[in-house]
Amino acid sequence: MIYDDVRAVDLTDGIAGAYCAKLLTDLGADVVFHTHPLAACVQTHCPGVAAVLDLDPLLVPWEGNAGVKMYERWILPVVLRRMAGIVALSAAARDDIARLMELPRGRIAVLPLGVARHFRPQPVGDAMAGTLARYGITPPYVLYHGNKRAHKNVPRLVDAFGRLCRERDWPHQLVIAGRDDPGEREFDGRAIRAVVTALGLAARVRYPGFIDEHELPAVFSGADVTVVPSLYEGFGLTALEAMACGCPVVVSNRGGLAEVVGPAGIQVDPLDTDAIAAAMRRVVRDRSLAVALRAAGLRRAAEFTWEETARSFLGIVEGVARCGESRQRSAAAARV
Repeated sequence: MIYDDVRAVDLTDGIAGAYCAKLLTDLGADVVFHTHPLAACVQTHCPGVAAVLDLDPLLVPWEGNAGVKMYERWILPVVLRRMAGIVALSAAARDDIARLMELPRGRIAVLPLGVARHFRPQPVGDAMAGTLARYGITPPYVLYHGNKRAHKNVPRLVDAFGRLCRERDWPHQLVIAGRDDPGEREFDGRAIRAVVTALGLAARVRYPGFIDEHELPAVFSGADVTVVPSLYEGFGLTALEAMACGCPVVVSNRGGLAEVVGPAGIQVDPLDTDAIAAAMRRVVRDRSLAVALRAAGLRRAAEFTWEETARSFLGIVEGVARCGESRQRSAAAARV
């Protein structure tokens, strides 16, 4: 822990903006951190720092509903202009925010995420076998871990995997991991399952559902390759966690993913199904390449720590707080 003088205050769901502003005044807050752009519209007396994780509703035409698109296109730019600080997770996301929100790039700080310490290579053995068995996973397998939203590009991954299944000596399963709930758009896997069925791949694809955070390292470590073919990402934490577990990655060459992974993984055009298939084939069949990617991934993932994220974040907040205090002193002096 970097600082001990930290207080956590639970703001219950559905809290009214006016009450939130009053509570912050009563607490004597110096800075308010908005973890989501939709929360940043709350008016407060103290300077605000807003995190904008990504703008995929504006960058991926079929992503997001009309209300979210309208908010991000017309209201969010106004909200962000009155923020004392803005945080993006990658330089690519910062550039997108600056362009779409018509803001100076210098107003947006880049704050990469970190990898939790339990994400590390797991040994092959009874413990890993037991974990995989609990989720119905049988090696060898290719792994996708994430939600089911359209920009994740999972149907194209399924198509690429299906092309490999038509080749000789391709015994792999495709494991599509992550919560599966038809009642929520983010986790509705029905469209993906329809593609799997249409391509005749039902016997080769597994859906283990939600995987416990502390069992994910075994699932990453057991995979021959993790594929993250997103059309857009503000960062790319799944790829980072996979690399931290020694799993080679194939990722999209767009947005934050390309920036986070760098040369430690294979980057492909996410719209090119043949390229996705070729990259998976290379990693699985070229053992020397897989070994090199594992080593490179471990080195790359080690550069991203939550401790460094926390230090950088506190630096941003303290800078905003100092500016707020300076403005208050100037205002008080002007009234004298």
